[in-house]
Amino acid sequence: MTFLAPGAALLAAALSIPALIALYLLKLRRRPVRVSSTMFWERAEDDLQVNVPLRWVRPSLLLLLHLIILGCLIAAAGRPVVEGLGAAGSARTVLLIDTSASMGAVDPGETATRLERARERAEAIIRDARRAGDRREVAVIAFANEARTLAAFTGASATALDAVNAASQTDQPGRLDRALQLADALISDSEEGEGDGGTDGSADTTIVLLSDGSFADQPLTGAAAAAAARTRMERIGPALDVDNPAPFVDNIGITAIAARRDYADPGAVRLFIELTNAGPSEVTAPIAVSVDGEVISRRAVRIDPATPAAAGVAAETFELRNQGGGVVLVLIERDDALKADNAAATVLSAAPRPAILLVRPEAEGRDASFLISEILAELPTRQVRIVDPATYERFAAAGEVTGFDLVIFDRVAPSAWPAAPSLHFGAWPATSLLTASGEARQRVVLWSRTHPAMRDVSMDSVVVEGPAEVRVGEEVETLARGERGPLIAALQQGGHRRVVVMFEPARSTWPVQVGFTIFLANAVEYLTLRGDAEVGRSFSTTEPARLPRPPARDITLAGPVEVRAEQGREAIGVLPRAGVYIGRVADGPVAVAVNMVDAHETLARSPESLRIGGAPVAAAAAGDAPREVWWWFVAAAGVLLMVEWVVYAVRMGR
Repeated sequence: MTFLAPGAALLAAALSIPALIALYLLKLRRRPVRVSSTMFWERAEDDLQVNVPLRWVRPSLLLLLHLIILGCLIAAAGRPVVEGLGAAGSARTVLLIDTSASMGAVDPGETATRLERARERAEAIIRDARRAGDRREVAVIAFANEARTLAAFTGASATALDAVNAASQTDQPGRLDRALQLADALISDSEEGEGDGGTDGSADTTIVLLSDGSFADQPLTGAAAAAAARTRMERIGPALDVDNPAPFVDNIGITAIAARRDYADPGAVRLFIELTNAGPSEVTAPIAVSVDGEVISRRAVRIDPATPAAAGVAAETFELRNQGGGVVLVLIERDDALKADNAAATVLSAAPRPAILLVRPEAEGRDASFLISEILAELPTRQVRIVDPATYERFAAAGEVTGFDLVIFDRVAPSAWPAAPSLHFGAWPATSLLTASGEARQRVVLWSRTHPAMRDVSMDSVVVEGPAEVRVGEEVETLARGERGPLIAALQQGGHRRVVVMFEPARSTWPVQVGFTIFLANAVEYLTLRGDAEVGRSFSTTEPARLPRPPARDITLAGPVEVRAEQGREAIGVLPRAGVYIGRVADGPVAVAVNMVDAHETLARSPESLRIGGAPVAAAAAGDAPREVWWWFVAAAGVLLMVEWVVYAVRMGR
């Protein structure tokens, strides 16, 4: 225990202790009186020295009590401070409350989150300031990626306590530099408000940082560095181990998520996730992937252990068949210290509906050509336009073909490859990559089961009247082969994909089989969807989120917190809590996915020391800061006065 005002205590002792002793040394002078009896001689023997002004102090319980009471009051005058119990004795205190994602962790042996414990500590500091003998002022700042003032300097403890309770959890990373800049501005503003007659606020202002210290490297300059010089950190985190000044946390988090269409198979969406292990042991984590609430895959993923220098990381890929879009949610089905990073989501955009141009000769009857147009009518397309060869050539000459996502040629050989992906039945432009001659009846004997256009297609009973001899170049991929050679091929030409069926469907048994419908749907998907395209849409907790399209009216998005989206505006601002926000517009629901995805916050480290402004700052455990306890001594003196009164009353009653 130390004293903030030892001079005052010494002065009080020098004045009061001699006065008390003097009271016990002085005796009252009494005059002699004759009495008629010796019955009181025994009592009178005690006062043989009544006529002597001074005598030695004799042991007395009352004297002891008086000395103890006086000692308590003298100690209170010296403003005693006990280390490890409270806030410093500064006239002003700025409380910086860390609300970053890692403050949502629950440490071993605790039931409250780090932020809840930080708020409790802040409330204790405010109560200490209220009990101080002179006027103390407290300001409250909450910070994560941004800092905001919850209460300016105030001597009203109720106002400060309300501000502390308003410090809410976020899923953002912590930016200490911004918090220190705001604290410095707050102190400077208060000094200007006091004018020349005010006290020097900066000289007697302490900044108390209530945090786990889990910050990425942040160089501090200017105002932030100046504020750092008077900052004291109270560490909120797991208990420190002598051999491990930065204890590990049992936590697995999703630190990256992305979705792309596969280049070779655009109908497939590949979901990529990165998992980070903050613990010192290898972990096998169960991962579940769902689309619009329906679980489509579960898998156990092994993640390497973390080391003091680096986290354990594992990457995993999931494949989805999706064209209609939806909310994809990845969930770690495991309890750990931090819940915010156990889930990550992305909103898949629906595959665009293609515009298709079908080129065929003038109709000659109800044959396979009509079957092609009927199948196309059932597919999710934006437009299907049917033209004859002459009309197509005019379109090609005018450059109008580029307005279509796919051109299908049914028994028509155009003069050149179109400026768009194309599907050819029975004829194709002259090219050295693909030549055919003769005609023969043959059975399909072999076909690809891995190519996207042939997925789930069976051709084991298909008989065709096709070319007797076909020659293909090295750049051509054979998708189906008959007894005499290739029958279906895929190639790249002019920067576009092409699929060529070397026989007329009407001259085969294929159109009457379900495999033909599947093939046509697969081919449209393969040729119109853009492979290697980003189809997942998500935002971090530090970037402005946007709706996929402007709403026609104001809407409310329900999620971890309610968000208001204004009419005609896509931007809805930064959302500090991770989760899926869902609203409803005229044409259906709309979703926005916000993820934490921050490896540093997932580690949730709580180091023993923190570098602020380039210098290491010891991080005391919460409550390890000094606390004034003068009122303890005043209370003790009051209790002892009651005891003294009882002792005096008992002695007088004898």
